[in-house]
This record gives sequence, structure tokens and C-alpha cells, in this order.
Amino acid sequence: MDLPDKEFICKGQVDKKWEEGGERLALLTVWTENEAGVQTTGACP
Repeated sequence: MDLPDKEFICKGQVDKKWEEGGERLALLTVWTENEAGVQTTGACP
């Protein structure tokens, strides 16, 4: 859990890139970490 007045960091990575129907798409995994580097939200692909 991220708390008010505490610093947190948003991170992410690109897991896959592809083209479909003329559109460029990407599958991302994103999460947040607290000041100690501990993941505070689940990764959501």
C-alpha cells in the first residue's frame, strides 16, 4: 500500500510489441515501489 506523504516510484516494462489491423500495439507490465524498493502494487500485464 502507498501512503500519503511517502515517496513511491512507478515502473514498467514492455513485454511484447506487435501490429494488428494497421495498429501498433504493446503489452506492458506496470507496478509501483516504495522508498525501500519493495513492490507495493501487483504487476498487471
